[in-house]
Amino acid sequence: TDPDADDDGDGISNADEFLAGTNPTASDTDGDGTSDSDEIAAGFDPTDANSLPMPAAIAYYDFEGTSSSVVTDLTFNGNDATVGKAAQTTLGVDGGAPAGGSPATAADLQDGLLTTPIDATPIIGGEGSYTFTAWLKPSDLGGDKFLFGQTSQGIHNGIRSGGFLHQAHWGADTNGATNLNDYLAADEDGWVHAAWTYDGATDTGQIYLDGVIDYEGAKNSPNGSGNLIIGGSNGGGDNFRGLVDEIAVWSE
Repeated sequence: TDPDADDDGDGISNADEFLAGTNPTASDTDGDGTSDSDEIAAGFDPTDANSLPMPAAIAYYDFEGTSSSVVTDLTFNGNDATVGKAAQTTLGVDGGAPAGGSPATAADLQDGLLTTPIDATPIIGGEGSYTFTAWLKPSDLGGDKFLFGQTSQGIHNGIRSGGFLHQAHWGADTNGATNLNDYLAADEDGWVHAAWTYDGATDTGQIYLDGVIDYEGAKNSPNGSGNLIIGGSNGGGDNFRGLVDEIAVWSE
């Protein structure tokens, strides 16, 4: 084998593959669907199928330096969010999530709403999937306080049933295991990190609270239509109340 050649065409010479412990005749040594060169560039192990680069988000809002009406999508996908209820939505509030990556400012949603241009159709059709994450500092845990929704019915994820993280697809409603009233009573700053995932291939939903799984189980695909909204559900009702920071959206 020529050490200067690149037999598998992955952009890494045979000699460098030998030094990295990868297979010079296979562009994806560990068979995880990501090429050796991409894994090395991202700082992951190309010989370990469980070491995968994080997929790119389709929208990310850190609420730093925002105007009074638009929140910039920092992924450069152009999915800027627009304030839908100006009187109830305040951007650039001092005191974001202290454990987050941009703790200076947050958004205050008091029945507020942000609309996005993200078409949720790929999520609710076929084997579409999603991951939604956010830092939350709720000021009201009573009733229905949804953070992620759609223009019409469909996804409504947030807080429900007296303080539980909740995942719902308009007919597939599930609470997490932890009541936030009890959880936040022992929390130092009142902030929690929440994540909701849905795998369309297996129809499985998950809720995470501060990085720990709070629910996992069977979940039907979302039954609704329209774009993703932030701060409410079904076009803008049952709105979240409190501070939010570092909201991110993935389509897987």
